[in-house]
Amino acid sequence: MSEKQTGSFTGTGGVELFYRVWLPEGEPSAVLTVVHGYAEHSGRYENVATHFTGEGYAVYAYDHRGHGESGGKRAYTDRFDYFVDDLRLFLDIVKKDQPGKKIFLLGHSMGGAIVALYAERYDDEPAGIILSAPGIIVGGNVSPLLILLSGVISALSPNLAVAPFEPDVLSRDREVILNYKKDPLVYHGKVKARLGAELLKAGKTVLRQADKINIPILILHGSEDKAASSEGSKLLYERVSSEDKTLRIFEGLYHEILNEPEKEEVLSVIINWLKERAGS
Repeated sequence: MSEKQTGSFTGTGGVELFYRVWLPEGEPSAVLTVVHGYAEHSGRYENVATHFTGEGYAVYAYDHRGHGESGGKRAYTDRFDYFVDDLRLFLDIVKKDQPGKKIFLLGHSMGGAIVALYAERYDDEPAGIILSAPGIIVGGNVSPLLILLSGVISALSPNLAVAPFEPDVLSRDREVILNYKKDPLVYHGKVKARLGAELLKAGKTVLRQADKINIPILILHGSEDKAASSEGSKLLYERVSSEDKTLRIFEGLYHEILNEPEKEEVLSVIINWLKERAGS
């Protein structure tokens, strides 16, 4: 049985952020820090964490500002950089808790963009990064006109709820969708103008600075992802300068590849990748 802990830390600008820790039996071989996606929270990664602690890894995950049990205006940020800054502060806690351990980052969707931006700025820190359906290019279910006008709307009405988010695009597993829809810690409203615009800008920045990523990177995406286009992952793979880079497109899978019926296959790919780089 793994040991579970919770805590909080102060993020950028004084926002209190909630986090969870799952520890394996015995000494961890390495650390996996999970960075969740838009609207969700770290608690949705309980099954993933259990899988990795069973393999000997310590797992740390926190709720973004405005998400889950963390403080801040719901599903909102003035600047995407605050997400990246919060990750840096959280990793300070992880490093103090697990001195000398290799730390890998796993970012899903919006969290994938956060992790990619972090690696572009601080590539001396993570031992490697794993991007699950990174939010680099939006999926085809977002209006092109809305994308075009996003900057203007964000400037004039940053809190305006502009784009609906349809949970059915997340997974082909109906139980996953039902649990998502009734989860009180998930944000169920429309995407707000400022956060939407910041997400779009972040994706462009990730691609523009991709050559700064020179650490081991594993990019995973479902071919039928309608929330974040797999084309973004393909472009990122082409542009990163790391000599240790892997791209895997899973045929037929939706956005949440870790919550698809084929999740065991996806987890196996991650575990094998980690073992080769964590020395475990």
